[in-house]
Amino acid sequence: VDEMTGWIVGEGGTMLESVDGGKSWTLREEISRADLNDLEFVDGSSGWIVGYDPSVGESSILRTRDGGKTWTVEAIVEGESLRRLLFRDEATGFAVGSRERRLPQRIFMRRSRIPDPERVPETH
Repeated sequence: VDEMTGWIVGEGGTMLESVDGGKSWTLREEISRADLNDLEFVDGSSGWIVGYDPSVGESSILRTRDGGKTWTVEAIVEGESLRRLLFRDEATGFAVGSRERRLPQRIFMRRSRIPDPERVPETH
């Protein structure tokens, strides 16, 4: 995230956070039972985690908007073992992995419009 803040994710929903440049790590509260495979922040507030739960055959994409204090499920993807994330910015991101079904492989792309505060009409 920055020079002092870092994250590690792993099996069984394991998540560790460091706020001192990696000198010490704190085990965070479990946010998922899935094996967490990748984590990406685009700034100090907005980040995503991708994980796969083989017991149910689905991947989850989790999102934070408060620097990792809270996480919510943004998407559930059946039949894909999503393993990597790449976000260009808060509006555009990709998730890839391996298929766990017989259909063609898919790449997931997130695109959203972020309102421009200068263009939001004033209300009276």
